Amino acid sequence: MPGVGGFLAGRTIWLDAVLKNFPDRAAVSASLRTDGLAVLERLNRLTTAKGTPWKARFPVFTDIKQEGDFARAY
Repeated sequence: MPGVGGFLAGRTIWLDAVLKNFPDRAAVSASLRTDGLAVLERLNRLTTAKGTPWKARFPVFTDIKQEGDFARAY
C-alpha cells in the first residue's frame, strides 16, 4: 500500500461535538477544543507514521493538454 501524504477531515472533526452539544454553542466549542483536537492529533500521528510524500506524475501542469489528462494519471 503506497500510504498517504495527508488527510481531509471535515465532519470527522466536528460532527460528534455538534451532535452531542447543539444548540449549546459554548459546549460545542469546548468539545471541539478537546475531542476535535484529539481527532486531529490522532490523524497527524497516523499520517506521520504511515504517510508518504505525494509526488505529481506530471512534471509541470503545462504537460496537461486536454481535459482528463490529470485525472487519468492517478
